[in-house]
Amino acid sequence: EETIVNLTGSGTLIIENDFMPVVPVITTSAETALSWTIGGDSFRKSLSAGTWTLPEFELQAGRNTVTIQGNGTTIFRFREGRL
Repeated sequence: EETIVNLTGSGTLIIENDFMPVVPVITTSAETALSWTIGGDSFRKSLSAGTWTLPEFELQAGRNTVTIQGNGTTIFRFREGRL
């Protein structure tokens, strides 16, 4: 079953993921800046409107926090998996 999490405008979004790491498909309706941390590494990426897959934006098991700056809607789509 596909999980869809979205935010309109700017803010902080918490994305819950089950056991297996997954890279979501990100869709933005306007220019958007994303900031997130994995382990001790911090990332920042600016995206124009469109659909994106960022290999470095890998959701780990548990709570994943991403800060979004923009005026449009940002949508994250992914399938959670288990063995």
